[in-house]
Parts: sequence; structure tokens; C-alpha cells
Amino acid sequence: MESAAGAIRQHYEGRTSRIIARYGPGPRVHYHMTYFDTPPSAADPSERATRARLAQAQERLLERAAEFWDIGRYAAGELLDIGCGVGGGSIYWAQRLGARVTACTISPEQIPAVAAFSRQARVGHLVTPLLADVCELAEDGRYDAAVAVESLCHMPVDQALPRIRAALRTGGGFFVEDGFVVDRTWCMPFNDYFASRVGTFGDFVTSAGHAGLAVEDTRDITRHTRDFWLQTLTLLDFELERCAEDGPQHARLLRSVHWHSRFLRAWYDGSIESRLVRLRAV
Repeated sequence: MESAAGAIRQHYEGRTSRIIARYGPGPRVHYHMTYFDTPPSAADPSERATRARLAQAQERLLERAAEFWDIGRYAAGELLDIGCGVGGGSIYWAQRLGARVTACTISPEQIPAVAAFSRQARVGHLVTPLLADVCELAEDGRYDAAVAVESLCHMPVDQALPRIRAALRTGGGFFVEDGFVVDRTWCMPFNDYFASRVGTFGDFVTSAGHAGLAVEDTRDITRHTRDFWLQTLTLLDFELERCAEDGPQHARLLRSVHWHSRFLRAWYDGSIESRLVRLRAV
């Protein structure tokens, strides 16, 4: 059986350029949900406007998360960004907090993108890319805080959370934004599409407690995140218009349209929820 680390590496192999093409150009490129204070306007349905709405709402997710987490109290020193993607969040935290950020990814092809974007954003001295499996992380007590934006759902949390706790100093903050299933019948389709290991919020809280991470507060932000899928469906339509119908890219995009449409319904009917969570290392 393929390991969790191997599955996620394979999932992201060859995807970096597509992520940058859809969510770029950078240097802060985010590969996560959006946050809309109010439903997004469709006054301008152009591709350019859709990309701008998506990017702005992805940044707003980090802004709203930072406020809820009160992350500035914890993260002015050493910050571990778990599952950093191509570094959008790592750069954001370095610029906003002046933190020294370790940008941790399991994908070898994301490392040069993180380094290049960090230099472009003039925070190369603050952002250090790290190729590592968090479940095998061996940096005990180094970090004042850790943040995981839609990355824990890819991991076996019973293995990852104890290593995250060990990497934090006692009293350090652990800040999570992620999706959780409410209806467990969504576990298999979600995990198949994203090579993830999504579970319920209750399961996460139990695992965190066993690892020595105490949940201090949580907020359900599902209604603010669900229109992410509307924006990506619009972009997928534009991408479909540009590719040949008999090619592999067309088939891949059709599969994405199918699943993004289903996830949109799941977010709207409450089968899957988005949450912010603030935890403390005890």
C-alpha cells in the first residue's frame, strides 16, 4: 500500500505550473479556499475579473484567519508553515509579522517556486523552504507557532499532530484552517479527488488532545468559503474553451468541473464544513 507521503507527492507531481497558472502570477500564490464577507458580485464575468476576485478572497481568508487566531501574539519569531504549497502563505506571514518562516512542503517541485517567489517578494531572508514529511519532522521545541492552511486534511493526523506538538515550544500556538466532513459519505470522494485523508472535526479534536494540543477556540466559516467553488468553476470554463476536446487536458478539466460542482453542493448543504481552529501546545 502506498504511504500517505507517497500519495501526496504523486498528487502534486506536475501540478505546480498549473497551480501558478490558475492562481498566479505571484509572488503570493495561494492554493486554498476563499473568504467572501458577502456573496461575490458577478458584475464582471471576465476571466481577468474572476482571477482577481479569487486572489483577493484567498488573501482575505488569511486576513480573517489571522484576526481570529490572534496570530501576532505567537508568531513574531519562528513560524512553521505546514504544507506551504508554492509559498503564498509563507510570504504573507513573513511580510505581515516579520516572522522567520520555515516553509515546509512534501513536494520537491514546489521548493524552487517557494524560493523564487520569496526572493521576488523581498523576503528571501525570512522564508526558508524545507522539503520534509511533517510526520517525520525532527525539530523539537524550535517553533513559537505553526500554521496549517488546508494541509492537515492530507495527513494521517494521529501521526502528524504529535510531531507538530514536539516542534512547538510549550505554550506555542498552532493555527489551522481546513475542511472537515459532516456527512462521512463524503470522505471517499473527497479523498479520491484530492489524495487526502479528510475526517470530522470531532475526530481532529480528539487526535489533537492526545497529541498535547488543546483547542482554545474554533469558528465555522463555511458560508464564507463555499463560493470558492463558483469562482473555480468559472475559471475551468475558460480553460476548457482553450483546449482541444480530444486531448488529456480536456478530460482532466471535465473531471474537475464535475467534482467542483459536487463540492459546491456539499458546502452549501452542510455536508462539508470549513473551520478556523486555534490550539495551544500544552
